[in-house]
Amino acid sequence: MLTNSAERMKVNIFMTFDELSEYILVTLDRHELIVKVLYYRAEKDEITDIDLDKFEVVKSFTCANLEEAELKYSEWNDLRIAVSMISEYLKNQN
Repeated sequence: MLTNSAERMKVNIFMTFDELSEYILVTLDRHELIVKVLYYRAEKDEITDIDLDKFEVVKSFTCANLEEAELKYSEWNDLRIAVSMISEYLKNQN
């Protein structure tokens, strides 16, 4: 069992600060072998801490092994890929 959270999780966050703050979070759980892309858009004038409960899971993938998980994390960690996933997700929400 992994005891160090840095050994268990790999995380990257992208933030925008235009009119509204938007956050894209890409995570890799090395223990569960799950890669996720999460999204949160702050409300107008909201000052926010990074609260994972506010994020919506846009895409999640369970991998067969750590090598596949690392590869999927690297792929989804590309901002162009993550933004296209968010765009598609937001289109389907409306």
